[in-house]
Amino acid sequence: MIYSHIIPTNEELSAHYANYDRNIEVSKLTSDVYELWLRDWVNQGFSTHYDFGCGLGALVSFANSKGMQSVGSEIDASVVEKLRKNGIPAFETEFIRSHSDTYDVVTIIEVIEHVPDPKEVLKLLASKLSPNGIVYLTTPNFDSLNRRILKGRWRALWYPDHINIFQAKSISRIMSECGLKIVEIRTSGHILADTIPGVGTKKVFEQLLAVENQRKFFMHNSLTRILKKFLNLLLDKLGMGDTMTVVAIKSI
Repeated sequence: MIYSHIIPTNEELSAHYANYDRNIEVSKLTSDVYELWLRDWVNQGFSTHYDFGCGLGALVSFANSKGMQSVGSEIDASVVEKLRKNGIPAFETEFIRSHSDTYDVVTIIEVIEHVPDPKEVLKLLASKLSPNGIVYLTTPNFDSLNRRILKGRWRALWYPDHINIFQAKSISRIMSECGLKIVEIRTSGHILADTIPGVGTKKVFEQLLAVENQRKFFMHNSLTRILKKFLNLLLDKLGMGDTMTVVAIKSI
């Protein structure tokens, strides 16, 4: 486990995240990913969902639109108020903690790397899990190909947003200590733009290789989709994708 030697206070984090734009439109490619997740969860018979650190609230809205009962939480009251004004069923994290409700699916999407005390959060998520439910977590992968190439210039090393960065072994260990049993760990994704010199300074490269444009390229036709699938299979086999996806259940 890699972590920052400077840990921001909850007050500093609240002030930092309160400035995030809560009105950004979710891309079609992101909603397509949500569609796959929801289809899988519904097929497993899951009906309730809690999104810890729900951010824009997009996943909560999408889950509700597909028939699940979904809520989200954020640490800052002003952020929760903004989300509610946008029709997102959101609560402060402490409110969720104090209630006994449990959920079939608990998600923490690109969030565990942001929190000062990941054990505290994972214990909370384990306590919110229904007996047959799953925790679905995504986070940057310290063993990724990009991190090996870029070292200290890797985009996930980003303070004060990213305080903890995990490897497969460290996320498995900490989740086990918090009452969760790993069902699956996979890695995927490689951000090409990060590894090409001059991309932040030359507008043509910046536009061509922006992350969202790379995603659009790979979804352009059947050939590029096959190429992306092959690359993700290779990265997963090597454990070197930029993003680590973890599925866990309650330990017996």
